[in-house]
Amino acid sequence: LSNALQSWLKTNQIDVKLECIDLHTLRLSDIDKNATTTLRHQDGGLAYMTIDAPMLVKLADRFYGAAIERTTPTLTSSDVRLQERIAKLVAAWIAPDDMWSPCEVELGQGMGLRSVFEIHFGDTVSTLSLDIEGNLIQTLIEQLGLHRTQDLSASFAQSLTATPVRLNVLLSKKTLPLSDVLSLAPNDIL
Repeated sequence: LSNALQSWLKTNQIDVKLECIDLHTLRLSDIDKNATTTLRHQDGGLAYMTIDAPMLVKLADRFYGAAIERTTPTLTSSDVRLQERIAKLVAAWIAPDDMWSPCEVELGQGMGLRSVFEIHFGDTVSTLSLDIEGNLIQTLIEQLGLHRTQDLSASFAQSLTATPVRLNVLLSKKTLPLSDVLSLAPNDIL
């Protein structure tokens, strides 16, 4: 992503680093419909991408060759188009470009993944968030053939029962004088 942005903006003063990937349940309160790009996978599932408004404005000003830099982070349609272009680039790393189509923001289902990237551009630092909802994760698992067709619980249970385990048990505790310990012989019972 750093290389693509550097090429688009014709500067090497931009860097993108992955900060974290977490399990995430997307809520309606997480989505700003005016600042979120939503892409639908043709086989099911949604991806959401958001760049913080001040950074998106700065990137768009540079991308479109604006003569002056805007001081307010009010998003224009040009800013949103740049974010859509970046979202399509990122989505193409997940699945081929022709499998994605932009759509209106709608709430995805279930647990998903949130990836947070830190963008450094000049003296500005901001974040890009990519949310992949549960249906899209399931679609990708099926497409990549990552799911198992067999149930592993029986073989796992068999492996657990066949595994030898050393067990040490203390049935009682006895205090003996040292002279009694020294006089103990094999097969003595305490």
